[in-house]
Amino acid sequence: MNRLEVGCDSMKARLLLLQVLPYVGDTVSMINDSYDSGKRILVEGANATMLDLDFGTYPYVTSSNPSIGGVAVGLGLAPNKFEAIIGVVSLGLLCMLGIPL
Repeated sequence: MNRLEVGCDSMKARLLLLQVLPYVGDTVSMINDSYDSGKRILVEGANATMLDLDFGTYPYVTSSNPSIGGVAVGLGLAPNKFEAIIGVVSLGLLCMLGIPL
């Protein structure tokens, strides 16, 4: 790799940083401040439990916790602040597991 390529990549990275920087912040504080001020918070997790590292269908899991426990770990929102938890089950998943409909 020559200097010109490194310089171009470095400049592209800096320009990208300037575009992204306004959207970077302390989200744990933001979520908790929003909760404390009475705002409602909606959290969605697609394919949550089946991909969960601890509760999912191993080896077809992700390296994180996308189920309800991930809300506390990922967002930093304490479980005692959860008002309601709604779970949705896919019919395709039930068929895949051989559970009759």
